[in-house]
Amino acid sequence: MANDNYTAIMGMNLSEYSGKWIAICNKEIVSSGDNVKQVIREAKAKCSKEVPLVTRVPSGETMIF
Repeated sequence: MANDNYTAIMGMNLSEYSGKWIAICNKEIVSSGDNVKQVIREAKAKCSKEVPLVTRVPSGETMIF
């Protein structure tokens, strides 16, 4: 399922989460915020049977190579 979450995030419009942490379970964003520990806690509570994919969405100034 982790690969499914990774594939799903690649096709999402994440502009509203710019600079924030997000957690994804079952191909859906289940938590977001500035505090990664809080995002992980919320995601684990919502996705008890799955390990959530947690990542930080780059801000508009971030250049990815």
